[in-house]
Amino acid sequence: MKKLIKETFIATLPILFGYLFAGIAFGILCQSHGFNLVWNLIICVIVYSGSMQFVLLNLLISHAGPIEIAIATLVVNFRHIVYGISFIKLFDKMKKMGVITKPYMIYSLSDEVYAFLSSIKIPKGVNRKKFYIAISVTAQLYWFASCLLGGILGNFITFNTSGIEFVMTALFTVIFMDLLRGAKSKTPSFIGILGGLIGLIVFGDKGMLVSAIALVLGYFILNKKNVERHVFNAVRTNE
Repeated sequence: MKKLIKETFIATLPILFGYLFAGIAFGILCQSHGFNLVWNLIICVIVYSGSMQFVLLNLLISHAGPIEIAIATLVVNFRHIVYGISFIKLFDKMKKMGVITKPYMIYSLSDEVYAFLSSIKIPKGVNRKKFYIAISVTAQLYWFASCLLGGILGNFITFNTSGIEFVMTALFTVIFMDLLRGAKSKTPSFIGILGGLIGLIVFGDKGMLVSAIALVLGYFILNKKNVERHVFNAVRTNE
């Protein structure tokens, strides 16, 4: 157990530093817009998606309705469907470790956790599945703690917080660059960039994500065999 805790902490340090600044920024924004620590925690637990949490704040501030929030959530978090597809078989086998293991692993599969589980090397002497669970739990604790810390600091922040949500963009950029550097096939990444640019030009900034996801999914469908061999290969070896 000590080795598992030690290796998990060492492995998740990059997540800690990424979540620390993004979570604090979210907590500060919550507090500055009148959402106290209780609302901060509720949003973290129910949503647990950094990008959508920032979007949700804007929607709540603008008095958006339930349908608008639901559609926005589906669009912003649609990428998690793709994440889940590549891990569904592994998570299904993890049900033997406990009834809630599979649901929790699906729930906790954030962008950062997905990036880690897709590329991290398992330390010697550490159980693979327990290591994955430990990473997911630790990352979530980092996020909760960071958001609550930001909420507390928000009581003492007096400067203009406009633009502070850009930390999520910076975090996603770092994750993308790291995955791109280690990816065997860079084609999906470049197709996503192209799709985003097309969406920006044709539909504006609100159409970037949908356009990028549509093109990448189209590529996956047309190149199913290559995707299974290259993109999902690392996950299959972990089963």
